Amino acid sequence: MTDRALLEAVRAAAGVAIVGASLRVGVKSDGSVSYMNPEYWYRAYLRGGFDAAQPAVRAAQGRLAKALGAGAGFGGDVPAAELAGYRYMFGMERIDSLRNELRSFASFDEALRTVQDNLAKNVGGTAKVYEVVMPDSRLAVFGVALNDPEHGEAWWAGKIGPDHVAALPYEIYIVGNTVSALYARYRIALSWPALGMGQFMGIVRAPDVIHATMGRLAGVVAAP
Repeated sequence: MTDRALLEAVRAAAGVAIVGASLRVGVKSDGSVSYMNPEYWYRAYLRGGFDAAQPAVRAAQGRLAKALGAGAGFGGDVPAAELAGYRYMFGMERIDSLRNELRSFASFDEALRTVQDNLAKNVGGTAKVYEVVMPDSRLAVFGVALNDPEHGEAWWAGKIGPDHVAALPYEIYIVGNTVSALYARYRIALSWPALGMGQFMGIVRAPDVIHATMGRLAGVVAAP
């Protein structure tokens, strides 16, 4: 879902903050419902722009709690002050890592068409879950289901637990004329911050597999 005030906060922050254009709700087969904690996620997404957006974030959080309940949060205990520069451990990627970049195009429109066309073709076993485009700001983000039985999200998300299903879907985003996707050593760690090193090593190939799939959506041709 989207929230008008949060969309304006994302527009004002610009850049990689576009990944925060949607609020996500998870439903498990047993009927339990969860949702992303806006304050946690938007401290990470908006970084220096969080203070200005805090009233909108807290208003959205209150409406979610009223509509869906205000249960105990789950995940790690990352201090609020550390979320803007969060990384899982020393040497790993942050939200603005250059490893996020997949491909640059001649224009925003060309980048947008390429991702839209490849999602429509279900390239790499993907499917579009949502799309938010801000053409005047040359920003766009797509929620992407990774459905390939061997390389998709089922194998790695299954290994680290379904309770955080509201962390999905994964995103591919466009800023200006460049298509990017948050590198998974950041994106998965932010979503499942209580992961032990053993669990993280159990999905060690996931970051490169996800990045390759997102690259295909950006039209990157794999090396022979």
